Amino acid sequence: MATGAKGLAPRVSNVEGMLEVQLVRALRWQREVFTWVLADSGLEPCEYHALIHLDAREGVRQNELGMLLVRSKVATSRLLAALERKGLVERRDDREDTRSKRVRLTRKGQELLKRARRAQEATSALVARGMTKAERAALVRLLDKLRAGYRAAAEMLKMPLPEEP
Repeated sequence: MATGAKGLAPRVSNVEGMLEVQLVRALRWQREVFTWVLADSGLEPCEYHALIHLDAREGVRQNELGMLLVRSKVATSRLLAALERKGLVERRDDREDTRSKRVRLTRKGQELLKRARRAQEATSALVARGMTKAERAALVRLLDKLRAGYRAAAEMLKMPLPEEP
């Protein structure tokens, strides 16, 4: 791909290429802003996403949470150990399957998630303030179509498909 001035930015002449470039740029900004907003809570983005899933699925199995987060067993275990050290989650043996652990939010985890979620929602409102409600709805629909397109491409390429939350 050609580069722009001094090789710092890609020069793209087609709409499909610009879509990729703009999407990557938007996601980079999203990650940076999101990480900044979460800093006051002491949470990393991956920890926040784990708490979100745990809030929606009380007592989920550890391996199921890993699939939802698209993380390996080892990475999921390390993430949960960090959240346990912070007192935000607890793991218990699964009564139905002794090889599994069930994970749930502690009261402290629930309270921290509420604060972090409010901060994230306020930031999302700031980000979207330049769009009308109709534009935001259209963007959601278009992003869903884009996700479906990537999924279809992955299927055609015979790639293993990640679990979708």
